[in-house]
This record gives sequence, C-alpha cells and structure tokens, in this order.
Amino acid sequence: MAKKLPQILTQSELTVLLDQPNVRTITGLRNRCVLELMAHGGLRVGEIINLKPGDIRWDTGEVEIHNGKGGRERVIPLHRSTMDWLHLWNEKRPKHSRYFFTTISGAKPGKQINSRYPDQMVKRYAKETGIQEFEVQESGQRQYRIKPHALRHTYASSLLDSGFSLAEVQQLLGHSNIITTSVYLHVNPKDLRQKVQSAPTAEESDLKLDQMEAAANEMLAMVAQARGVPNQPDKDV
Repeated sequence: MAKKLPQILTQSELTVLLDQPNVRTITGLRNRCVLELMAHGGLRVGEIINLKPGDIRWDTGEVEIHNGKGGRERVIPLHRSTMDWLHLWNEKRPKHSRYFFTTISGAKPGKQINSRYPDQMVKRYAKETGIQEFEVQESGQRQYRIKPHALRHTYASSLLDSGFSLAEVQQLLGHSNIITTSVYLHVNPKDLRQKVQSAPTAEESDLKLDQMEAAANEMLAMVAQARGVPNQPDKDV
C-alpha cells in the first residue's frame, strides 16, 4: 500500500489560520505565537508545551529544542516576524512560570498548557475559518485534515520549495533518518498539471527563439546606425 502523503496547507489557508486568533487579547496573542512556531518553526506539540523561556535566543532569533522526539536536540532559526510575536507574548506571559506558553485564566495562571490544547485550538480555528475538512473512518471517528502536524508538514514543504536541501530540512525538523524527511519530496498533481499545460511546445519554443534572434538583430542594427556604421548582414559561424 502506498504511503499517504502528508497534509499540506496552501498559502491562503495558512494565512487565514494565522489571522484567526484575536491578538488584542492575551489568550489570542499566546495562540498566535503557538501557531507561528508550528507553521514557521516546525515545532511539534510536545516541543511547544515544554518550551522554556531560556530556550529562546533573543539575540540571534533562534529557538533551542531540548529532548525532542527520540531525545534529540536542535536549534531552529526563526524569521524576524515570528520573533516579533514571541516578544509581544513574552511581555504579557506570567513571569513566574517555568514554561513559555502557559495558562492565563483559572485560580493559578501560569501553569503548563495541556498537551491536548494545541490540537483542539488548531482544529477549532480551522473550522471557524471554513478551511477544515475531515473524513469519517470505519471506526466512526473523524480524521481531520488540518491539525498541528499539518502545520509542521507545511513548514517542511515550504522549505523545500524555497530551495533548502533535504539534509537542511532534516536538521531543522530533527529527523534521525533522512528517509523520513524524503516524504516531503512529493509531486503535487495539480502543480504538475499546470506546469505541463503551461509549458511551450517544441514549435512554440522555436518560434520564440526566432523572435528573440530577430529582436536582437534589430537592436544591433539600431546601434550600428546610431554609430554611423553600415549594417552588415549576419554571417554563418
């Protein structure tokens, strides 16, 4: 059986999802930062909830991941815009907490957020924006398309599309085996169809080449005329 391709969000889907939290509230600000680290840093849910304030390198714009999957550690460079969101949350978060992302309300704010919260949050925001899809499995359970790991998949796919090598993506994701990372080297059937249908035929390519050659000869003739040099016919070389 062929391995199922990872779920990837389109750029428009990712944009509306990131814009869903009401960042004018402290809860919305925290949630936006969580989404940012998933979508633009590839962090897993466990890495999000266990993140400590000291894990963020504010001077260099990086995040340290300790005890990731398989006990692996890595350092993830972040875009300046993501760091700006983290700065805003850092100013508002409960300072006494040993965790970076904490609870806000309740009798004792500042506790570590529940491991189920990021999953529920992503699914809820995706549903509210109208981009959520799901399929009902044989067991009767719903299999949601957009969930936290889909943001990690989107992050990995966008890196490869931007020209990062497979080894670089492997390092940023914290994969122990590059074969795991290679699942993102998939071909999107829609993109492939658009490339094939928009590609010029051999005849069109020859015609374009002839047009470019004619335009170049015309330009050379204009330059020669401006310099007072008689126009010479092209010679075979």
